[in-house]
Amino acid sequence: MNKKTHYIFVILEVLSGFSLGLFGLLMLADKLLKFDMNLSFILGYLSIFFFALIGIVIPGFFHSRRVNKNKRFLIGIAKATIGMVIGTLFTAFLPTLIYEVDLLRYIVILIPIICSVVGFNMGIRGL
Repeated sequence: MNKKTHYIFVILEVLSGFSLGLFGLLMLADKLLKFDMNLSFILGYLSIFFFALIGIVIPGFFHSRRVNKNKRFLIGIAKATIGMVIGTLFTAFLPTLIYEVDLLRYIVILIPIICSVVGFNMGIRGL
């Protein structure tokens, strides 16, 4: 597998994770408004978390088949989940490093997804 198709799969994993994460949040938005604000934020972020993992795993399955690493697919899913948790923790501590609030609004979703994609690709490659 050449580097061009590998990069295409990585970009596809990021885009599908981001789009399915936002779709999951929008799908549950009406139901989340019934709770108080803190619980609705937590449940909304968990829905982004879950649907983004699904969005990463779907093209990741075809990526693992393409590089003949079907046996490492579950390890890739586990490392993607760990990457999502690490990205979420990094996002939680990011306001102490960056004081510009407008910048945080746009990257708060992308950092856990990118960490999850990196974790998934490390899992299927055996790193």
